[in-house]
Amino acid sequence: MLKTNKQAGFIVLITVLIISSIVLSISLMIVLVNINSSKNSLSTNNANQARLLANTCSEYALQEIAFDTNIFGSFVLSLGDDTCNYSIYHGTGEERVIESWSEIRGSVRRERVVVDSFSPNINIASWQEIADF
Repeated sequence: MLKTNKQAGFIVLITVLIISSIVLSISLMIVLVNINSSKNSLSTNNANQARLLANTCSEYALQEIAFDTNIFGSFVLSLGDDTCNYSIYHGTGEERVIESWSEIRGSVRRERVVVDSFSPNINIASWQEIADF
């Protein structure tokens, strides 16, 4: 009878250990999935901020062109703690090309805007996000 109780106790102990291991594995998996999800969310947020900042730089460059159609060169725009860079150069004919970029915590966004006429209004021929200049 003593042997049967020892065997039953051993079986219960092994069962509890196996169930605890399974529960611990599932819990760790849930924690890792949540950490990964948080990293992805932060990365997406950084990419959106970088895109909006590059877009702001392009808009600012368009405003500069509206004030002076002979403006050319590379510039830096500071907005709070963040900065973006933009260049305005002469394209073909009367075209002006704006290239702007920004980086937020490793996430880089670049845009190229082509303006093909200025009078009476600025006409944007293309506005696109690009991988590299």
